[in-house]
Amino acid sequence: MSNQGGVTSSELPTISTNDPTTQAIDDATVTAVTAAAALGADQAVTLANDADNNGFPSPGDTLLYLVTLASSGNSAASGVAFNDALDANTTLGLGSLQTSQGMITVGAGGAVQVGLGTIPGGASATISFRAVIKTLCRAASSVSVTKG
Repeated sequence: MSNQGGVTSSELPTISTNDPTTQAIDDATVTAVTAAAALGADQAVTLANDADNNGFPSPGDTLLYLVTLASSGNSAASGVAFNDALDANTTLGLGSLQTSQGMITVGAGGAVQVGLGTIPGGASATISFRAVIKTLCRAASSVSVTKG
């Protein structure tokens, strides 16, 4: 975009505004405007069902995952898709996969896939699902969760 103003006076000839960021004299102020999509993704987990009431994730307990995709650009992010291969020590809770927009393409066993389509700039979409812990994890693959 380009913009240039003019200033008049009864005593002086018209003068043009000047872009102070350049060395040229009496040049228009130019602002580059480009469409740019920007997408961020957060994934939080809570202990949704503590089956043995020990306060820690353990076999038989259920974890609730909440994924938030935020489009922060000045144009839409299109063709957005979410994929998650669950940890081998868990299985997807039957019927637990939900999305605020788009279509679930896979939601079984240890896989989650959601086609979200277009997320406009400034908008967000959410996905949630539950995973049931099947076996104990080794310390190296442990997960920190918030009891909810």
